Amino acid sequence: MNEIITEKKYPVSWLWVLQSISRYFSGLIVLVLLLVFSPFIQNMVFNLIGDLEEIYPYLIIAALISVGYLMKPILRRKRFHYSFKDNDVKVEQGIISKQEKEILYSTIVNVEIKQDLLDKIYHLYSLIIEFNDGEKSEETVLEIAYKMSNKIQRIGVYNNLLIIPGLSEQNAETLKYEITKRIRGNI
Repeated sequence: MNEIITEKKYPVSWLWVLQSISRYFSGLIVLVLLLVFSPFIQNMVFNLIGDLEEIYPYLIIAALISVGYLMKPILRRKRFHYSFKDNDVKVEQGIISKQEKEILYSTIVNVEIKQDLLDKIYHLYSLIIEFNDGEKSEETVLEIAYKMSNKIQRIGVYNNLLIIPGLSEQNAETLKYEITKRIRGNI
């Protein structure tokens, strides 16, 4: 009987939340800088909008949307749970509705540790577990990876991938070792 490994022992770092927020705000900062420092864009915006008083409702809407984007990675991290049991990996996720997924070790085809540019800045790693659960995916793993690289970093189950981001190098290596050991049956 193996020890059950959970996110309580190998947590997703809060730095991952900061990293996810910084991905969003980097684009927002560029947009604001263009608006502030580009006379052409200023003229275009103010010609479209007109009086400054007319822009306030749009600013309030933009502020509310920004708060929503801030809360999303916080809630995703808080509502993401995983456990490595004897026969499977159990994942619970979801902000509004809770989804559960059990991934049998016999269906796991690949386990990798990845680190993108922002991960390097924050000294974080992602454990990516590819599995085949019998459901035919419309997309290949490369297509999914490309889509993921163009969005805010994912956490949890996405098609046939389980992504556990925001790990320290040691925790990522330990989790990879543990899952590889359980796949091979060296319990």
